[in-house]
Formats: sequence, structure tokens, C-alpha cells
Amino acid sequence: MSRADDLTRLRGEIGASYEAREAFVKDLKQNVSEMRAGFQDANKERNQNVSNMRVGFRNAHEEMAKEEKAKREVFEADRRQKAKEEKAERMAFVSDLKETVADMRKENTVEVAERRRNVGEMLAGFRAENESAHRAWYGRGV
Repeated sequence: MSRADDLTRLRGEIGASYEAREAFVKDLKQNVSEMRAGFQDANKERNQNVSNMRVGFRNAHEEMAKEEKAKREVFEADRRQKAKEEKAERMAFVSDLKETVADMRKENTVEVAERRRNVGEMLAGFRAENESAHRAWYGRGV
């Protein structure tokens, strides 16, 4: 074999190698492009899933907030009603207590007046007895 044949064969191998490398790079670019498209699709799908989850969480949170608000409003209304009833009971108790005290004062006033009258009568009786005893002892003239 001659040198020209060797160079021709070498040029053919270099050309084939170059074409193989170009085909490999083209396939690699195509594969990378497909993978990127797949990743982008997966990313879009994942983003959509996350977005849907966030919307679901937001809706669930809003519903829970509404339920809790309704429960709080019912609780607060019950608490206010109970407080109102307890206040009415206390007011009734205080009113009854005031009435009882007023009745006791009236009874006490009557009793005190009766005792004063009785004491006055007793004192009048004692004075009369003392005067009688004095007259009896010292005579009428004194």
C-alpha cells in the first residue's frame, strides 16, 4: 500500500468519524431537547399540582374559618344570653334581699315602737307605784 492509499483511507476514517460525531451530537442534542421538554412538562404539571393544592388549602382554610367564626358567634351569643340570665337572677336575688330587709326593718320598727310603748307603760306603772309608796311612807302632803 502506498502512502496515497493510506492518506485516502485516513481521510475516509476522519470523515466517517466526523460524521459519527456529528450524528452523536445531533442525537445528544435531540435527547437533551426531549428531556428538557419532558422536564418542563413535569415542572408545569408539578406547578399546576402545587397551585391546585394551594387553592384547595385556601378553600379549606376559608371554610374552616367560616365554621369557626360561626361557632364563635354561637358561643358568644350563648355566653351573652347566660350572662344576661345570670344578671337577671342576681337582680332578682338582690331585689328579694332588699324586700326582705325592708320587711325586717318594718317589723323591727313595729317591735321597737311596741317595746317603747311597753317600757313607757312600765315606767308609768313604776312612777305610780313609787308615788303611792312615797305617799304611804311620807304622807299625802309631800
